[in-house]
Amino acid sequence: MVTITDIARRLGVAVSTVSKGLNGANDVSESTRALILKTAVEMGYAGRKVQKSGVRKVCVLAEREEFLSAGQFGYDLAMGFRTTAAQNGWQADLAPFQGLLSSQEALDTFLLRHNYAGAFLIKQPLDYFFQANYLKNLINSAFPLVFWEEESNGPCSGSVGSDHRRGVFMAVEHLCQLGHKRIALLNGLPDFPLSGLWAAAYRDALEVLQLTYQDALYADCCGKESVRPFVHRLLSFGATAVLCAGSQASSSVLACLRAMGRRIPEEISVLGLSGRLEASEKKEPFTVVRQDSLSLGRAAFYMLEGLRNKIPMGRLLLRPQLILRDTTGPCARHL
Repeated sequence: MVTITDIARRLGVAVSTVSKGLNGANDVSESTRALILKTAVEMGYAGRKVQKSGVRKVCVLAEREEFLSAGQFGYDLAMGFRTTAAQNGWQADLAPFQGLLSSQEALDTFLLRHNYAGAFLIKQPLDYFFQANYLKNLINSAFPLVFWEEESNGPCSGSVGSDHRRGVFMAVEHLCQLGHKRIALLNGLPDFPLSGLWAAAYRDALEVLQLTYQDALYADCCGKESVRPFVHRLLSFGATAVLCAGSQASSSVLACLRAMGRRIPEEISVLGLSGRLEASEKKEPFTVVRQDSLSLGRAAFYMLEGLRNKIPMGRLLLRPQLILRDTTGPCARHL
């Protein structure tokens, strides 16, 4: 077992300095603390509690506790991670990270103090505040970290996510096989990172399937108020199917079409591109491409294990699922 004395000997500092660094004392400089933490992790140091109990621990860090409640998007992610950890002899705890990630040292000190060997971080997908204030501080963390849907170039970090580009192709291909040739896309907000990916994947899919891209059949959604004019426009240009970025947009489009007296899918098909199972999808099922959150959680644990074993893993994309329901059907013009 690695001891504090071993760490002090390697660094050539006093045992008391190492102890203070591991416990976040204020009278140790940030650079010294970072070096102590990095060395402790590299040497495989475990606190006294772990040495006595033999329990191996990792944790799931959630941006807010409610993200891990049943019905929320983080619940299945955490469940998949924790179940797989238990099957492999690990204890996986849950902890909110509000106020924790203000600096690399704050997170590393927390993990070491609680004897965690690494962490899986779950937060609102592609959150700008997180990117601006937290992610940059975690790049050089001494601990293995796995992010959900957030790329990181840190030497000890990686990320798991859904292959959204493949998901868009699956959606367009499904509609094409049903005879649709005028397929529209209601995208997300222009500055939302996934919107650019969805738009590019949509155009690529049309090209591969030998369909023509038309500006009139594409729109960026800026809220519910933009759905109605988009629906009217796509109908006037002869669209027979529409892809919707997100479950909320899908529900809004369906409601708008039904209010206009349109029959779904007899007159027009609707398919959602969703990053997760959302409340609106549960209330009103529709054909959707979405990720399997339980599988993502399982993949996150295995990636964390790889990072712990010095395997340089970067980004792992899982194949999304095409869930067929009764909002897509054969193109009416081909019946």
